Amino acid sequence: MNFLKNIKNISLSLILAGTMMSFISIDTHTDPPVKLPAGTSILLTSVQRLSSDSLVFGQIVDFKVIADVKVGDKTVIPAGAIAKGEVSLLEHAGFVGKPGQIQIRIKSVEDVNGKKIPLMAPLIIRKGDDLKALSIILGILISLFFLLLMGMKAVVARATVVEAKVEKDTDIE
Repeated sequence: MNFLKNIKNISLSLILAGTMMSFISIDTHTDPPVKLPAGTSILLTSVQRLSSDSLVFGQIVDFKVIADVKVGDKTVIPAGAIAKGEVSLLEHAGFVGKPGQIQIRIKSVEDVNGKKIPLMAPLIIRKGDDLKALSIILGILISLFFLLLMGMKAVVARATVVEAKVEKDTDIE
């Protein structure tokens, strides 16, 4: 008899739980993704001073987004988001006045969900002062020691502003 009573209680509990669940609304609606169009402009700034004497070829360097990027009223890339660039050419300053040179290629930025969005931008190219002529002339006229004169290093100043563009149409969730 107890067994039948327990089954009856369990059945009533399940019916009551099912009835209550029908009153609970679970919102499974999600906003559709928005499309960030190719060519959308994004202003970036370098977060640190970059110098040809401290960088390594292939090194990844950080930039920050200056202002929110929006599609309609939805922010898809917030101000302060990190963009990545890569040192694609590096020459250290050398003897006989050879200048240093840096070339940085902007690669990507993260959207509000952390997804990488490919970017395109003009190369950031900096070249130090070329002191070859001075080094050679002073080396010939005064002393060969002037041939040891080093060229100037290349520098990308902190807070250098770069305009990048979204490379291809991208869906943002």
